[in-house]
Amino acid sequence: METKLSSSSHYITLVAMESTHEKLKCLDYEIHFVINLQQKVVERDEFIMPAKNTALQFNHYIELVRWLISLLKHDSKHEIDPYDDPNYVANQLMLVLKDLELKMNFPVTKLKRPHGEVACTVLDFLTDKALEVSEFTFGSPEYISEANEDTNNSILDEFDTRADGTTNDSRSSQSEEDIPDYEILDLNNNSHTVNEDNQMIKSKIDRMEWKSELERVDSKLIIRREEGPVQEDWRDHLRQAKTEQESISAELNSCCSSLEFLSQDMSVVSGKIEEKENVINDKFREINQELQSLYDKTKQMQQTQLQTNTSVTELKQKLVQLNNRLERTKEIVDKKGNSITDTTPLVQIKTTLQQIKAEIKDYDLQIGILEQTILRERIQDSEAKHEKNDDVANQSIDNIEI
Repeated sequence: METKLSSSSHYITLVAMESTHEKLKCLDYEIHFVINLQQKVVERDEFIMPAKNTALQFNHYIELVRWLISLLKHDSKHEIDPYDDPNYVANQLMLVLKDLELKMNFPVTKLKRPHGEVACTVLDFLTDKALEVSEFTFGSPEYISEANEDTNNSILDEFDTRADGTTNDSRSSQSEEDIPDYEILDLNNNSHTVNEDNQMIKSKIDRMEWKSELERVDSKLIIRREEGPVQEDWRDHLRQAKTEQESISAELNSCCSSLEFLSQDMSVVSGKIEEKENVINDKFREINQELQSLYDKTKQMQQTQLQTNTSVTELKQKLVQLNNRLERTKEIVDKKGNSITDTTPLVQIKTTLQQIKAEIKDYDLQIGILEQTILRERIQDSEAKHEKNDDVANQSIDNIEI
């Protein structure tokens, strides 16, 4: 059972990684991801199996995921940094995938592994989303018409005939250094519509010179056969096929009898194996049921753990916000408390009152002095007037007496 699951998951991983690689090519990742971001090229089996250095593989995987999320233009509150703790990065990636509405039936711990079925399915999902955002559509296949197929086949046949002619000519001429250059005469004199390549070429060499040259090079124009049996004639091929058929028919009877014996043995052994499998299944049926129930419970526990982890991260964020607000309120309260308990303004008021009182005293003293001087001036003026009046009266009296 475990082997079947592992083989199916491995097949799913291979298919997902293959489709992801092709979709990345459609997104021109060689330019936008490899060249612009100076990243390594993604191989076809990059995230199928674990690498020698899992840390580098994890960083490469997270960089690719970040680039694909940036193509989606998704405004997410959760930022993914490859240099953070892997647990924190996996939690943030899980929240982002949850926002993107990925159907997740796996725990967060599997996102810490940059290889396997989960990693490849996540990449396949993100590449599909990126292609949807970029409005990329796969075109329908273009089929070649029958006329084009006929022309292509004629071209291929002509090419094959030319290739066969060149090979035969090369076989007939073994040493090209000793053979002079000559031109081949075309024997198709009856064909009026011929191409330039198939037109008749007239020789410019003298006939006697040609014969003398042939006599000189005749000994060297010998086909050197390779070692081994000669199989160029079709009769040799037919004769060899008949001998092989006779030897096969001679050996066939003995082989059939031995194969029948082996098939009987295999049927007996397979029957015994089936009986033992039935016995083992009957014995371990309850254990298998218990194992299945435990497996279901573990799945439920993993789902609850995932939910609790997401709730814990959300509560942590809320706690951070509340702590920030608490610190701000503490600062405001401290400022107000310091302003209430500070007595420096009262002391300043007291000192100013004392200064004002001292100035009032000085002003009162100056006012008294001024009043006294004014009174003295008035008295002096009145006395001077009385003296004048007395002098005037005395003069008037003296005048009267006179």
